[in-house]
Amino acid sequence: MEEDGNRILRDMMVDTSPCITVVLSAELEALNCNETAVDYFGYKSKEELLGNFLADLTAAIPAFQPDASPTIPLQTRIKYVVENGSHDFEMELIMNSVRVPLRFMLRKSELNDTYVILCFMLDTQSLKEARNELLRHDFLMRQVNRAATRLLSAQPEKFNADIVRTLTSLAQGVSACQMAILENFDEDGKQGCSLLYNWSSEGTNLLLDSEEGTPLIDYSQVPDWYEALVANRRINDSGTSLEELGREKYFPRNTKAFMMIPVFLQKVFWGIIVVAKTSDDQLFSNAEERAIQSGGILIVAAILRNQINQNLIDAREAALASERAKSLFLSRMSHEIRTPLNAILGMTAIAQKTDDPEHIKYSLQKIELASGQLLNLVNDILDMSKIETGKLEMMLLPFDFMQMLEKVIEIQKVDMQGKQHTFRVNCKTPFTRHMVTDELRLSQVLINLLGNAVKFTPEGGNITLNIDYHESGENGEHTLHIEVQDDGIGVSHEQQQRLFQSFEQADGSITRRFGGSGLGLAICKSIVQLLGGDIRLISTEGKGACFIFDIAFTLGDLLASAEQSETICSKAEFDWSDKHILLAEDIEINREIVLAMLEETKLNITCAEDGSEALQLFQDSPEKYSAILMDIQMPKMDGLEATKQIRALNNSHAKAVPIIAMTANAFSSDVARCLEAGMAEHIAKPIDFGIFVQKLSAYLN
Repeated sequence: MEEDGNRILRDMMVDTSPCITVVLSAELEALNCNETAVDYFGYKSKEELLGNFLADLTAAIPAFQPDASPTIPLQTRIKYVVENGSHDFEMELIMNSVRVPLRFMLRKSELNDTYVILCFMLDTQSLKEARNELLRHDFLMRQVNRAATRLLSAQPEKFNADIVRTLTSLAQGVSACQMAILENFDEDGKQGCSLLYNWSSEGTNLLLDSEEGTPLIDYSQVPDWYEALVANRRINDSGTSLEELGREKYFPRNTKAFMMIPVFLQKVFWGIIVVAKTSDDQLFSNAEERAIQSGGILIVAAILRNQINQNLIDAREAALASERAKSLFLSRMSHEIRTPLNAILGMTAIAQKTDDPEHIKYSLQKIELASGQLLNLVNDILDMSKIETGKLEMMLLPFDFMQMLEKVIEIQKVDMQGKQHTFRVNCKTPFTRHMVTDELRLSQVLINLLGNAVKFTPEGGNITLNIDYHESGENGEHTLHIEVQDDGIGVSHEQQQRLFQSFEQADGSITRRFGGSGLGLAICKSIVQLLGGDIRLISTEGKGACFIFDIAFTLGDLLASAEQSETICSKAEFDWSDKHILLAEDIEINREIVLAMLEETKLNITCAEDGSEALQLFQDSPEKYSAILMDIQMPKMDGLEATKQIRALNNSHAKAVPIIAMTANAFSSDVARCLEAGMAEHIAKPIDFGIFVQKLSAYLN
């Protein structure tokens, strides 16, 4: 009964064993087996295996094992089992001409006065492959960890070299001949990716190169690739598919296998990691895929981190450079402001100490010159402040370009004559209509460029002003093209890089040698850009310079004829003894200046010290006044409020009387507020006598 129980138990062990299992008798005959053994050795049934197993097994044992050692005969191993009860060993068999590694586990089982031998066999090929895969994965992850350590400690100046070394180690770890990082871009609706970093083994026919600015891979040409990648699916394919699909241009021609792994950053498809190999036809394994993906994402993260760090470094350097430039600028401005102030104070002291009219006149001329320099300097500083805060505004109004040009040239004429310059103006197309743009700012650019030409051109030199315009777009838009050319000292290539920058000059010694704030060209560039154009310089050191700029403008009404212009000018007589104006100004010295300026015009002037007094005086005798000069910042009632209340009076003359703002508030926004309040004109302080009288005559004549 016990014997039957043991047999039943052995049969159950045989049938349920996951291993290849065969039961041998003491005479080495096959008594039993499981279905796993039948399937593995390729028999049709248990009976066929039991009748042929031992003979077939013996015939499949090679004479030598992979390490070249002689194979121990099976009978010797069985004898060892009989003597010792068990024996475990590995041995290769030749099955269908292929060497297959098997692990044998032989066990002796007593059965009454005899015994049986249980043969458990396990194919270790898959286990070895799994173990090798784990070992390979472990090796590759160590490579990734080393790469992480390298990239985390990478210095900016060595970063690119460290990236290439990382690509090299990862690619060699998976036996690849090439590994690349590609970044996506979408330009004008065209989607693709371009090469960011690449490594390829020596001698590889690398076809991943492309011209700068063109996509390395155009996704529209490989829609199936793009569909897979954007869905976060890896592409692991053989080189054969490249030829079949006509895509071998993206890889070396002898590519046997390639892999493309998408990289996502914050759920956005950022780019791809590409690897290729030419050594064998085997696709990349799962372990290789995972390692390359981990390493690639690490590299991309390091690239982005380095970009951020570099941006921070660049921003810091730019900020420090800006601070240094501003410190130098403030130091220079201190010198520039003190120089004309010294002249003003010094000449004032000289004039006070002398009774000689010629000395007094000379001192006043120098004071006027120094005041003009100081005013220009203050204007430059204010303009640069508005530029830096984005508050420099353009006033687009119609004006006579040729008249404006004559005024600009008149300003430079004295200095040109003093240095005996030859000056030419070439205007290819005459202006028969008003130009609509910012007259003041355009003249400012011309004055600055012509002033520089005069300043940096030696005596007897030549200065040429070329002017042309042409229609350039729809809606009546035109382009004004102006060139200011001289044969002066010129500007070197290195100096040209800084010439249009704020708080910079081509050379720090320029201010000391020629004067000026060094802000003029930076202001000119901003003005030209705000007027829809650009400015550039063509120059060779020692051979002169040519500043070229274009601005956009439109055309207004037809210009008056020359006869009409002369008639108007001939009527500009300043005898206003029959006129009466109201001056609202709270500062006494400013009232004195206006009264002195207008003394020769015989104009009758009534003064008010604040806005409320001006309002009362006008209410008392509205028809008396031909115009009102109105300061803005005054106590009790400012000029804007006084203007609004005058315009609100129930009097026809109150609606029509010209109210002219005369204020130190000179920004475009200040001008706009004056016009919105109901004023007709704006005159900025300090007052230019010529402009003042010209504007006043437009209302009094």
